[in-house]
Amino acid sequence: MQNKVHSFFFDRMQLYNSYLTLRGKYEFNRSDYFLGLPEEERKYRYYELPETVSIWLCNNPVLRSKEIYKDVWSTYSEYEVKSGNALPISRKNRYIVVDLPNFLQLRKGVKTREDFWLRLISRGPLQVPETPPARKPHEP
Repeated sequence: MQNKVHSFFFDRMQLYNSYLTLRGKYEFNRSDYFLGLPEEERKYRYYELPETVSIWLCNNPVLRSKEIYKDVWSTYSEYEVKSGNALPISRKNRYIVVDLPNFLQLRKGVKTREDFWLRLISRGPLQVPETPPARKPHEP
């Protein structure tokens, strides 16, 4: 939970995500799974990065649009963005950003399990119903 946005907040996000990526790579290269691969396969996959998703629950406005409360950030080609064909260069490094002030403005009631947990995190247990909404038959 990020309670304060400071001037280097986005740098901090990248730094922390980089740390998670490096730590994941370090642990993967020393795992029993990786060490059990044939030598050729280990050489081939030596620079393969793990998928890293960092989740940022922000208690201050961070998203430019007030029409959303959650966004997924990734790395894009500047040319692709300008041409309107922007797809992430890689899906292995992502940031999920939740703007809790926007969430509270956009979602007045608790309708989903995600709503329940976000309201619990943003307002505390006294302002949230006792139980999350019942799951629909097709929800996991």
